[in-house]
Amino acid sequence: MKGLVKRTLTGSIIVIALISALLINAITFFLFFLIIQTLGLWEFYTIKYKQEIKPQIVPGISISLVIYSLSYLLARDIISGEYFYVIIPAFIFIFVYELFRNKPTPFNNIAFTFLGMILVSVPFSLFHFIVFEPSNNGFYPELLLVFFILLWSQDTGAYLSGSFFGKHPLLKRVSPKKTIEGLIGGTTLSVIVAFISAHYFNILQTPHLLIIAVIIAIFSTLSDLTESLLKRSANIKDTSNILPGHGGILDRFDGVLFSFPMVFAYIKGLL
Repeated sequence: MKGLVKRTLTGSIIVIALISALLINAITFFLFFLIIQTLGLWEFYTIKYKQEIKPQIVPGISISLVIYSLSYLLARDIISGEYFYVIIPAFIFIFVYELFRNKPTPFNNIAFTFLGMILVSVPFSLFHFIVFEPSNNGFYPELLLVFFILLWSQDTGAYLSGSFFGKHPLLKRVSPKKTIEGLIGGTTLSVIVAFISAHYFNILQTPHLLIIAVIIAIFSTLSDLTESLLKRSANIKDTSNILPGHGGILDRFDGVLFSFPMVFAYIKGLL
């Protein structure tokens, strides 16, 4: 019971902080997710560092901060895309730096340095391109807010359905507690909330929002399973103990890593 109270309190604080960061202004949005993606990347690197693989923690996080910041400036039309060319020598530096580290498995170290940036930092950097409208320098966080509402709905529906009706494991080898019933319940609740949200948020037509709800349900589950695979390979329960009752940042935001890039691709590619 005490653990449930702690988990609920921590979760509530995160939700309030996230919604506040989105609704206050563009700067609070920028800073909040800058912290989230940096801590998440730090967790990813330190998980692997405890094993024989030694990612380049400082260079990897530094380059990710540059990518995140450049994405923000580009989305706001403050800079042009040419500024991203600075990333090319930064990527080369990862290889050169490894020459002088004298660590075991050097190419595994390089690979996991890049993997962390792609898996953790890129999804958060993409946020900027759906909340800003460069033509009038506007900040419109509603779509991102709805994304998180649908993601939280999926998590809640999956947890409740899995707890009460879960009998058939979804992928027992990776995560024994995740069930097919949980996936169905999470998808159902996410779709219902999407239908309701379409009437309160004038952002997308209802069919598109329903499709996005299904995308979130499927790919957040796959993202969650991938994070479970990462933890299982490292023989750990949580990615860190930063968030009481939840574990780490990656434990709380793991669903974002696959689902948002897929939603982003749908929004930008098909609408």
